[in-house]
Amino acid sequence: MSFLRARLFAGRAAIVSGGGTGIGYAISSELMALGCDVLIASRNEGRLRAAVDKLNSTAASAAASADVRQPQATMFACDIRDEDSVAALVATATER
Repeated sequence: MSFLRARLFAGRAAIVSGGGTGIGYAISSELMALGCDVLIASRNEGRLRAAVDKLNSTAASAAASADVRQPQATMFACDIRDEDSVAALVATATER
């Protein structure tokens, strides 16, 4: 349970780099718990896919019990050390 106001980020979106594991995953999870859609980016596509599946499953359960819109997690394979890859990530995020 967050110390922040419920649904604080409802209708918002965020990009989280390294969102497939560790601190990035925890940040993505917290943002979604607060109603935010997240686009998680990482180099490892397998970890991204597993993280997105888990985040969306958790969000679906929470949304159903609270009768609110379910935030969505999506993924983008990206190496943040590569400028073209980051530009493609930002372009994808702004299209949504």
